[in-house]
Amino acid sequence: MDSENLSPAHPELTSIETLPNELLDHVFSYISPGPPPSAQKLRQTPSYLITSSSTVDLKNVSRTCQRFRGISRPRLFAHTCHELPDQERFLGFLHQYGLARHVKSAVVYARSTYPSTEKPLWWTRLLEEIDPLDVVVIAPPHMFAHMALKSLNKIHAWAFQLQLQTMQFRQSAQRPSNFQKSRVDNTFFSARPWTEILFNEGSSLKAYNNYEYYLLRIPSIMDKWGSFDPLLSKELPYPAEAISRFTSFHYTAVFPFYNHTNSVLKVIRNMSSLRQLSMQLAPGPDSTIFEEEQQMGTLDPNDPWMELDTSYSLIAHAVRYLGVHAKLVEFRSWDFELEPLRDSLVATMDKTLKGNWIHDNCGLWMKV
Repeated sequence: MDSENLSPAHPELTSIETLPNELLDHVFSYISPGPPPSAQKLRQTPSYLITSSSTVDLKNVSRTCQRFRGISRPRLFAHTCHELPDQERFLGFLHQYGLARHVKSAVVYARSTYPSTEKPLWWTRLLEEIDPLDVVVIAPPHMFAHMALKSLNKIHAWAFQLQLQTMQFRQSAQRPSNFQKSRVDNTFFSARPWTEILFNEGSSLKAYNNYEYYLLRIPSIMDKWGSFDPLLSKELPYPAEAISRFTSFHYTAVFPFYNHTNSVLKVIRNMSSLRQLSMQLAPGPDSTIFEEEQQMGTLDPNDPWMELDTSYSLIAHAVRYLGVHAKLVEFRSWDFELEPLRDSLVATMDKTLKGNWIHDNCGLWMKV
């Protein structure tokens, strides 16, 4: 094309604004973010920065002009985040621009350290307006107990100093259209047909600085749920119908005590539909949390690793049980990423699973 055809006399050949909205939306789809930024950080130390991202291409396009902003807005707010006190303002914004039906995921921050300061059943209002495939909640431990309509044992909270935990709830894209929320169960766990849960419990390292640390109880909903024997309890501490619906469960913690891991496994054993299970009990390869805690405290560095080894002995037996008595077909250990752990981890798992499960040499065990 010669220079004459590129002159201002032919603006229709040089301006993207001449494209119809449908084509512009297709163009914008190429710079739309894929998975939300939080997806890659769910197993890291729980943080309010989980949604931060350096990719701002679509944001920059939306600032270009009013028309581009209107076209890009549904994609821009497909993955949302808001603080719990601002929930009404957030929902009002979605309503104003007709964005509720475009929301695919939502991250909710709760900063309050006192349960009574949060609005009761806040999730009911949220899920009246949006129906995302997944919801991530980042909050102090008491918030997750509140979401299960339970109280939390915080008698030893001072030893753990857990500021935040992370929980992701995900429902299937082919979720049942006739799902009815239970009238007698108003918990968050039963508010949608969640099939996949990820729980990042945070670090227990600070508690190792105490004498007889293993007697301490971590402030956690899993500790609350796992302290009950379902065969002896008349009333289960967790929403049994919701628990039995889970097909995937992913658990992350930094050096939990083996007795707490056992409590978590007690809950997992009651997930009768579970097909996928993954665990991570040590810091990731790039984490410096262990070194930092050693410098600041008096912990014996052998204790956390001893607890981890014992925990994996319990995990191996739980995986075998779920493979026989439930529907588990896949177990992944994210701790396989730590090279020094690989040999001992494989030896522990294979000792219990050998013959019925196959290891892919990358931390994934599949049931034969």
